[in-house]
Amino acid sequence: MTTLEKLPSLIKLKLQYNAYRGKELVCTVKGFPQLQMLRLLDLDELDEIKVAEGALPSFRHLEIWQCMKLKMVPTRLRSVPTLQKLVFGKMPREFEDRVRGDDEDKLFKIRYQMQLLEIQHIPPF
Repeated sequence: MTTLEKLPSLIKLKLQYNAYRGKELVCTVKGFPQLQMLRLLDLDELDEIKVAEGALPSFRHLEIWQCMKLKMVPTRLRSVPTLQKLVFGKMPREFEDRVRGDDEDKLFKIRYQMQLLEIQHIPPF
């Protein structure tokens, strides 16, 4: 991700079907200066997303679908003041429990001015 996050005009990024094979997706300080939307779909190896303070200064929309090893939403998303929309679908039960739960990972503590939070649970076949 270090190369992608340095692209100064990148506004939307969609990674799907193992286009990203790392275990960690890291957004460093001043990374992705213009990125507004990130969609992560069916990334089999992804188990953690790390967001440094100061990263994603223009970020508005995050979608995560079927990243089955991902266990939690990055807590540093609290420091992204522009974040407006989070969508999660077909995620592991542990992830959903943390999003809905009462523990310190509870998603609703992340953003106070969120316009929309959508969780779509579709049971596995």
